[in-house]
Amino acid sequence: GVEYGFSSTTTDRAQAVHYADGKASTVLELVMGMIDRGADISWLSQYPHEAETLLPPLMGLQVRSTSVEGSTLVVQSSFSINMASLTLEQVAGKRKKLLTDMGAQMAAEVRRGVAEEAAEEASQLVRAQLGLERRADAGGAADKQLEAPLGDEAEAYNDDLRFQAAVGDALKVKRAAVLAAAMQHGGGGLAAAMDMVLPLQASGVDLTEFDFVSDDSVMVGTVVAWMESAPSALTSLKLEWVNACSRVRESLLDVVRTTRTLVSLSLGEEGAMPLNPLQLNGREAVTSLDLSSKKLGPGSAAVVAAGLSVNRVLISLNMDGNEIGDEGAAAIAEALRANAVLKRIILFNNELGEEGEKAICDAVSEREGFELMM
Repeated sequence: GVEYGFSSTTTDRAQAVHYADGKASTVLELVMGMIDRGADISWLSQYPHEAETLLPPLMGLQVRSTSVEGSTLVVQSSFSINMASLTLEQVAGKRKKLLTDMGAQMAAEVRRGVAEEAAEEASQLVRAQLGLERRADAGGAADKQLEAPLGDEAEAYNDDLRFQAAVGDALKVKRAAVLAAAMQHGGGGLAAAMDMVLPLQASGVDLTEFDFVSDDSVMVGTVVAWMESAPSALTSLKLEWVNACSRVRESLLDVVRTTRTLVSLSLGEEGAMPLNPLQLNGREAVTSLDLSSKKLGPGSAAVVAAGLSVNRVLISLNMDGNEIGDEGAAAIAEALRANAVLKRIILFNNELGEEGEKAICDAVSEREGFELMM
């Protein structure tokens, strides 16, 4: 049979006979081998003279023979230890093992998925950032952003929120490595590139302190590459529209058109409310959207226009009382030409000049039944 609990035995026959003393008793006589054996715990016992040997749970017992000694039945048995059963540490660390295997697989996927000359370094960077191994030059911004998602003690990951966070952070590290390798094209400085792009993998990204005026700056290239990679974890983004060059602006508008996660976008226009790109591009199926008196400027108008150009559910849009000006009106007009679903738009009090009003009117002049208020 199988013994499901721990079994306390002794190597001192006299001790076993002592406990078996009585009118009718049974003694199990076991033979230990090199593998099938217990642990001597006499050094831990309150009674070391008992020479206790502890056998683990799930031990299999097989009777070989029996004999009688006085009033005691002696059962000669062989036993086998279940080598496949997990230790307590392994049971408690199942989630950590799952995460470790996942991290190793991610490193292997990065190795296969980037240019050959950068493959090994990118894979090692992933392993180091995940906490699977230590890197000699570990440090920098990346370490401040993510503290080795898989570097905690095993039992920490038995908490659902910590486990979920570790999976998310590991995916961020993988995406950052792939993006860094693509930016480097196999050249030097992969670790530095990783440090630059890893902060961009967070769910909330604040770029307001950066100046993106120069099209050919390293930071502009980094941010554009990140935006073009379709960041799937991004939910909140802040940047200064007036300080963004045309490359950054166009990449941002592409994100607005395609995002499935971004719900808050702030463009640094004074007093303006953040926009929800999912409502603008139709991922959130709202048919009427009120953006009146939100202090939206030309940048916000460009974002609204980008979403409007691909929105196939919005019917009514109210932008009364904003500050979009002729520049914003031109962007809205371009979007109206691409959108055949919208039936009503309100643009009162938006500092429009003749040029802006003409652009809007020309965009909807041939649309029967369209309601334009401005």
